[in-house]
Amino acid sequence: MANTTANSKFYIGPVNSTADDATTYAALTYTEVGEIMDLGELGDEVEIVEYETIGDARKKKLSGTFDGGTHEITVAKTADDEGQLAVTQAQTTRGNYAFKLTEPSGETTYFRGIVATVKNVYGEANSVVQRKITIAVNSRLVVVEPA
Repeated sequence: MANTTANSKFYIGPVNSTADDATTYAALTYTEVGEIMDLGELGDEVEIVEYETIGDARKKKLSGTFDGGTHEITVAKTADDEGQLAVTQAQTTRGNYAFKLTEPSGETTYFRGIVATVKNVYGEANSVVQRKITIAVNSRLVVVEPA
C-alpha cells in the first residue's frame, strides 16, 4: 500500500557509531530533527564498471561499488530545536553519525554519515527561513520492515 511522507520522522544519533545491524542501531539514543519540510531522497547507487571486448564488439557493464550518495533534508530554521542544533554541531566534529528515518507505515531506515553542509536558505519576502542539510552517506542502509 502506498504512503505519504506526512508524519515521517528523522533523527540524529551518536558520533562514531559502529552500528551496522538493526539491533545495534535500535539500541542507540537519537534526537529528533524538528520542523522538517522535505526529506529528500535516500538510497544506494551502484558504480557501473564498463569495458569493451574486441571479439563481439560489445561494451559490457559490471556492478562496482555501492554509493549511498548524499541525503539532503530541508527544515524550517528553528533556533531552539535540539535536533537542528545537533546536526549543526555534527558538521563541526567531522565524525560519522548514526541516523534514523521512520515512516508512518512503521518502516525504519538506519545509516551512518557525515554532515557535509548546513546552509541557510532565505528565499523571497514571504518565505520561511530554512536550513538545507546535506549528509554524505558512508554505510549501507539498514531497512527494518514494519512488524
